[in-house]
Amino acid sequence: MTTSVVIPSALSWILASLHVSFGFAAMIVLAVVALAADYLLTAVEQCLLKWRPAAM
Repeated sequence: MTTSVVIPSALSWILASLHVSFGFAAMIVLAVVALAADYLLTAVEQCLLKWRPAAM
């Protein structure tokens, strides 16, 4: 009964949920990469532009 009725009927919900969760995970990964790139660029900028006075 379970394999012949429940799993096939739930499969569309399972696949839809996987689509949503992968999209959410991708957004989190992209946000982390963007924050890391921003941190690295700030560090490089501070290292290369030591002569510049601090912003007020």
